[in-house]
Amino acid sequence: MDECLHMASVTEAVDVVRSIATPGSTESVPLSEALGRVLAETVRSDIDHPPFTKAMMDGYALRSEDGSAGRELSIVGQVAAGAWCDDDLLAGQAVQINTGAPLPPGADAVIRVEDTTVTGDRVKLNASVAAGKNVTIRGEYLASGETVLDSGRRLGPVELGVCASAGAARVVVRRRPTVSILGTGDELVDVSVKPSRGQIRNSNTPMMRALVEQAGGRCADHGTVSDDVGVLEDAIAGGLDSDFLCLSGGISMGAFDFVPAILEKLGVRFLVRKVSMKPGKPTIIGVHDSGCRVFALPGNPLSAFVAFWLFVRPAIDGFLGLGDGELRWVAARTPDVLPATGARENFWPGRLSLDGNGVLTVSRQAWQGSGDLFGFAGASALIRRSADQSESVPGDNVRVLMLERF
Repeated sequence: MDECLHMASVTEAVDVVRSIATPGSTESVPLSEALGRVLAETVRSDIDHPPFTKAMMDGYALRSEDGSAGRELSIVGQVAAGAWCDDDLLAGQAVQINTGAPLPPGADAVIRVEDTTVTGDRVKLNASVAAGKNVTIRGEYLASGETVLDSGRRLGPVELGVCASAGAARVVVRRRPTVSILGTGDELVDVSVKPSRGQIRNSNTPMMRALVEQAGGRCADHGTVSDDVGVLEDAIAGGLDSDFLCLSGGISMGAFDFVPAILEKLGVRFLVRKVSMKPGKPTIIGVHDSGCRVFALPGNPLSAFVAFWLFVRPAIDGFLGLGDGELRWVAARTPDVLPATGARENFWPGRLSLDGNGVLTVSRQAWQGSGDLFGFAGASALIRRSADQSESVPGDNVRVLMLERF
């Protein structure tokens, strides 16, 4: 895309992000370091699962033709989990067996301990068992060579267990993108400093660092820079060596909003100059000749947060080979009256819950605008309202973006 959208809709801006959110390179990592990473190759099993026919209950392995209730069989051995039996089981015989242990040759069923009576070396069957009872057949789950995980899958605890079962001691994953973050503004002081008159603590940088790491990126924190053209230019130039550069502040229409001009001077090609949404209107999306994707976000914390989730996170997802599958848009019922919207799309913090009938609901959180990070704390969703939408009534369905698993 060569033309810059000077006032993009949210949908148009998301489409721009998709066009630049190409997958990054890959690397091989040991399974112990793969939690949260995204597969770049399929994982196939190197053995059948299960690798042998095994007992699913503690009991006695037997031939199903001997499995009639009331029958007595001779106990000729024992097989524990991890052991093996090579001797064929003959008619009229049974072997004591533990859960997970391989069935001896000739056996095709297991009767539970609680369905038997044992006297010396004899076992009486108090119930009938058919072939395959309490048994899992070799290869019943999957055969050697079958795919167990597809490329593009984020690896959680269960997926790591699957990889281990399949013999994948190392996995090929997408490289985590390096995301440089930079806060701007003379008014910002470190969290450890008590602000004096005209100052505020820098909340954006810690928030963006956490957002980057949560999304799967590797954060390079360039700190906070004053509204000085030379200092800003040096800091921004340093961030363009990364896969992504994410700035906050200095992009609106004020006398000290130098960031847009500096980005253009350094060769950043703007694809989106503003987005028709509230909060987050002065968001800039661009690319540099180095390949760095540039996101200049508003300085207000809520504006920065919303813009990050809508645009930066999908771009990181694309780099990781996830597409936009990590953004979970769902319908939820709201018990609140939501005010009419103006000419821009609105995004409000909300809290998801289930009502007594198991219906997903979302309540609008009380907040005082894009500078009120305190009112946003505890939100688990963004409520999306179209432009020029009339006031809602309790019970209406609204579209929400889930910010956490629910």
